[in-house]
Amino acid sequence: MGGKLRDTDGAVLTEGNAPQETVVEGIYKEGLRGLRSIIDPESGECIGHFVFYKSDKGIKVLLFDPDLQPTHEVALHVAADGKVGSAVYNGTALAFIVYENAGSFSLFSISTNGEVIGSKSFTYSHEFTGVDLLPCTSDGGYYLLAQVSDGKSTGYQILKLSSDIKTIWDQRKYPEHGYLIADAAISLPGQLIVIQRESEAVSYSRNVRVKPDLVCYDEGNGDLLFTSPLYDKDYLAIPNQLIADKEGNIVIAGEYYEGERIKSDNSDGVFFKKLSASGDVLTYNLLSWEKGIQKQLAKTKLKLTGKNKVYFHNISLTDDGGYQVIAETFATSVGRKLLTSGLAMLGGDYEAIAESANQATCLAARSSGRYLGEPTEKEAPVTISAQDFLIFHFDAEGQLEEVTKIEKEYTKIFIYDPYMYVGGLKLARMINEFGFMDYAFCIRPEGSEQAVLIANCANASPKHFAIINITKGEEKKVRKIPIFEIGVNDDGRKPEMVGVVPGARGSMVIYYLSKGDKDNLGALHMYKETINNE
Repeated sequence: MGGKLRDTDGAVLTEGNAPQETVVEGIYKEGLRGLRSIIDPESGECIGHFVFYKSDKGIKVLLFDPDLQPTHEVALHVAADGKVGSAVYNGTALAFIVYENAGSFSLFSISTNGEVIGSKSFTYSHEFTGVDLLPCTSDGGYYLLAQVSDGKSTGYQILKLSSDIKTIWDQRKYPEHGYLIADAAISLPGQLIVIQRESEAVSYSRNVRVKPDLVCYDEGNGDLLFTSPLYDKDYLAIPNQLIADKEGNIVIAGEYYEGERIKSDNSDGVFFKKLSASGDVLTYNLLSWEKGIQKQLAKTKLKLTGKNKVYFHNISLTDDGGYQVIAETFATSVGRKLLTSGLAMLGGDYEAIAESANQATCLAARSSGRYLGEPTEKEAPVTISAQDFLIFHFDAEGQLEEVTKIEKEYTKIFIYDPYMYVGGLKLARMINEFGFMDYAFCIRPEGSEQAVLIANCANASPKHFAIINITKGEEKKVRKIPIFEIGVNDDGRKPEMVGVVPGARGSMVIYYLSKGDKDNLGALHMYKETINNE
């Protein structure tokens, strides 16, 4: 390693082996989401980066400028056993959640200059896996969403907070019976959009009737503005991505199922829906896997096998007024969990077989670095397999113009307790927040008029990042950058948690955590790379 850049109380930064590399020493892997980019909500440009991490001296936030020079370090005063939670940027400040004792957490609002603007402790129903934190770019505040119970039924609570963590309004929603789950939410100008579902179970389950809705609340006072049903007596629509377009319309995409119950692990197709700002349906288009999507794919001599599950990562507006939607297919496996649990119940040699299978899976999970919860040899996890990319192009009216399949090696994500019982959209979004699926981001390289997709294929063989052309009507060329060519650490510690995030001026920033097998603490390496799609 090179000379020391800065030695603060807990964070040691050194010069690494790669050009202009910054290294942060003394980081626990637990809860680490890697390096995060600070994206200006107006321009979409990267204006800096941060690391939110736990060290042997507490939980800290380290801020960097766009060139990865450290600017500020903030120590968060929380319990010693605190755990790193979510972090967001609202255009003026950053917010960070630290989970402390069971059922409690602290929220901190910090300026980009490292000043603590406000902080407050909250409680939540600890039988659920935490709370959702959202930025409000309209007024520089935040939203907190949490599941709550009144003793008779389970609903959700929305807290609208100012930049200094003062409560502006508080809304609680309960069903007549059963559960009312807030699966996802997004803040739009003047509005908070929530995807909710009324159900007899917490997670999406086969043959359980669900009633999903898109609901819109007023940003200023929390009043309900409108409700848009996502079940129309024939089809059940499950959205997992939404944006506001230039006209203020709400554009959503996801997968759909026939009937009012999810009867299969895989969906019947995908949907594209556009609502006006007042909730009127402008466009609603259903595309079945067999007749809609496969028919378009046939033009490219590619095909899908049967039905699929799909997660939509990104919806963007195209120059011709249409929409580009980027998705990743995935499969969920619980069979091994059931098998090993059944073997363990038989005892004797069967129990030993089950333990051996769980040990192998636990080792694979820890080696990959892509897991939620704590890997254990005592139980088998739910396994998510991230598969291929699908690139959809819709016209302004929501009609499908083109779909392209980009094949890649599959990536496994291991889900342990308590997250293995979450399921559905909430689990998919959580996996995506940690960056465990192969999609990383889309960016327009400097000097280019076309955006490219950056994929993190660190679990492929050989390990690589991919730069993929996604322009409509053009061949979707894939350029692979082997990871060994971009600066793997050579100090005896193994690289883990390899990731990539958007950088300034159309660049990308690569990071990885290096740690010895017996070390509790590791080092986070980060450096910039120019994106060249030629």
